[in-house]
Amino acid sequence: ECMRTGEFFLMRSMTLLKNKELDCKAILGAIETLNELSYIYIELENPMRSLQYSKKAFEIYHTYTKGQDDFPAPVNIITVIDIKTNLNPIYLLNKKYMGTLKSLFILRNKIKPELIDMDQIATYMCELLQKQLKYIPALIDNVSWATEAIKLAEYFLSRNRFNKCKMYLNIACIMIRAYFSLYFSVLIQTMSVGEQKLIYMNLKSTIFSILMYWVRYGLVLLYTSRERFIEAKREDNLCETNNSISKSATMSVKQLTESLMSPNIDCKNKIEEIIYIDEDNYITNYNDAKRIFVRILELLNYLKADKSISGEATVRVEIAQCVSRAYKYLAFYEFDKIKQMKLQKRRIEVLENCLKTLQADDNVIRSFVCFEIGVVNSIVLNIIIENLRNLNEDLNAKELLEIEQLVKKSVMYFQLYTDNHK
Repeated sequence: ECMRTGEFFLMRSMTLLKNKELDCKAILGAIETLNELSYIYIELENPMRSLQYSKKAFEIYHTYTKGQDDFPAPVNIITVIDIKTNLNPIYLLNKKYMGTLKSLFILRNKIKPELIDMDQIATYMCELLQKQLKYIPALIDNVSWATEAIKLAEYFLSRNRFNKCKMYLNIACIMIRAYFSLYFSVLIQTMSVGEQKLIYMNLKSTIFSILMYWVRYGLVLLYTSRERFIEAKREDNLCETNNSISKSATMSVKQLTESLMSPNIDCKNKIEEIIYIDEDNYITNYNDAKRIFVRILELLNYLKADKSISGEATVRVEIAQCVSRAYKYLAFYEFDKIKQMKLQKRRIEVLENCLKTLQADDNVIRSFVCFEIGVVNSIVLNIIIENLRNLNEDLNAKELLEIEQLVKKSVMYFQLYTDNHK
């Protein structure tokens, strides 16, 4: 009901702004109205209507600015009615444009891919973040800027553009470190205890998001490298593929970071790489996989130790499932069947320990953990059977008992999964 009421008044605003959107006195209101309409239709699960308004806001911004940095400063209407504000009107326009780009990022998972040129949108967001650097910390704080950088890192990771993903994760880390060391300790001196706690938890939440994306970065790199290796082996062109991989990263993450930040920050004094996983090309061997695997577990153990965040059931399950995936992907690179089985059994141990921490009423998340444990038990069972076939030996009593236990456990956990969905 509230959404429909908001829609009604926003549509009235659009009627009043019709054919005036490019006026310097109207553009801020026009883009804000279009952004709000886009948001409402996302909430109302009408992504095509949402896309219509986001695209309109996008077009208005680019028509007004003509792709240049030098364009007429928009007029903030509240200054016309003699309300004082410290907000720079150009910064304000770019902030509203950022809202448009954020809506388009959200919509990319809700509509057909061909309806949005996400590479173009990502490029525009990169440019806008670079412009906003000069407004830190006066108009935009480090945490807000880092949050937008994380969104870009997520997109580049989804495209397997590891170098770019690392660059934005690196910059997000730099921003958070600068915020904590330069501003946070000063800010809290003028705040109440409640405000301090709110700011601190926001900071902790952002750090958690950054570190979890480093974890996902490592997991995606392990998974996609294995998929690429299998495909290359199937096509018998591994040498050619590896040559192309080695040439793909023409600039280091440090160079990319400096190219983005140098117009606004003294690179020699302030840019420091904060890299949690070194690799940014596809890997092909167990040693590289093991190195990434170890870093993933170190990050997850660090997050797990912070009870202020990992105390939530959903976070505990997310961490446990990431640990499970890390062992699963490391097993891709292990050719010894016995060692593969040990890695899979470690997954079971991690997930069962997590399951013990969940309450009985956490039905949904319990069901997914149970399902995964059932699947892993089935994988271990298959490894044992395949290994025995290769050895061409009869089963002994111990092996028969282990197989029986794995079958029972698989059935039990799949049954728990279905019970939790009743």
